[in-house]
Amino acid sequence: MVDHEGLHELLQQGLAATPRPLFAGAVCGLDDGSTVEVVTAGHAHRYADGHGALLPLARQRPVTEATVFDLASVTKLFTATLTLQVVEQGLLDLDEPVAEHFSSYREGSGARARVTVRQLLDHTSGLPSESAAWREQESAGLRRARIVAEPLVAPPGSRRNYSCVGYVTLGMLLETVLGEPLDSAVERMICRPLGLAGTGYRPLESQGWPGAFADGAGNVRDLIAATEVRRIDWAPHHDPDDPDVRGVVHDETAAGLGGVAGNAGLYAPARDLLRFGRAYLDALRSDEPSPLGLSRSTARRLLTPSPSIALGSSAGEPAAEYSYGLGWRIDDPSFMLGLTGRGRVYGHPGFTGTSLLLDEDRARVCVLLTNRVHPSRTWSDLVPFRQRLSAMLAEE
Repeated sequence: MVDHEGLHELLQQGLAATPRPLFAGAVCGLDDGSTVEVVTAGHAHRYADGHGALLPLARQRPVTEATVFDLASVTKLFTATLTLQVVEQGLLDLDEPVAEHFSSYREGSGARARVTVRQLLDHTSGLPSESAAWREQESAGLRRARIVAEPLVAPPGSRRNYSCVGYVTLGMLLETVLGEPLDSAVERMICRPLGLAGTGYRPLESQGWPGAFADGAGNVRDLIAATEVRRIDWAPHHDPDDPDVRGVVHDETAAGLGGVAGNAGLYAPARDLLRFGRAYLDALRSDEPSPLGLSRSTARRLLTPSPSIALGSSAGEPAAEYSYGLGWRIDDPSFMLGLTGRGRVYGHPGFTGTSLLLDEDRARVCVLLTNRVHPSRTWSDLVPFRQRLSAMLAEE
């Protein structure tokens, strides 16, 4: 059974941490196959500046089950899922060169011509971790062009270098293959079939999302957990004079592309992420068609470790303590400690303070959504807290 009191106490401890709270607010959701529990704590919007000055009480907003959080890199799991759907439809092959779709990969060194779709998925493409396009180029179009032309930092397949650039590239590739924007494809092929009504990109531009203010009353920003308090001028759809950046994705590259990217940009409430995770566990156990849009064998392929390659940004760094499937991390102790060792625990964390975890042996899904970057990205280190949560789950 789900331990409601244990989850609630853990969140309260995060709020009471010293010298300051680990996060302004949080939602923890657990689905054990028979019971779904969602526990909330704290505030979705609490601070007035990046140093922790409080907003007036009338402007602070509590976290509720309907609160949508900036998922950050948890978005990559949706991008990976969409990619394998497209592969199952025969529109793409995992070992197909990216150069088949982007001329920039056919130009220059021969190494770029060898980068494959699979390597984008499992971070072995040799592409850099980040791109400076968001601050060095003035428009979304120029930024896109810069990203698909980013030079490699390692030969393809030589090592695993966690790459947001690879996933942004993957999102652009999917748009090319499907002939539609990435946000539209994610909505059509994942969110709608699974009933994820509160999940999507660019919440401020979605009418009535996620439906709480369908009568026109209220401010949609109050449904969105705040992230870093800062003025930004790299998001094309945001007024740089407006200090309230709720609804503008925290990741600078995704924001610089207009809020839609393969590496980040999705917002979701806890129950939607629980449903997404449960769809994976169900797909692994059934040969029947799945609303996830993946066969049993393809779902398993996403969660099967890729060949062991050292994870690091420079030669000689030690191998990571976890392995990668296609987009999914496997046995990552940074947020799965206590559950690892069997190669049957999968998930992904997000920089903003989010994570999704699937425990196949226990048939459990656990979601942790926090806004630990509110008011500042340096506000707290969430790794020990995530490890305490997974350790608590291991004891049940």
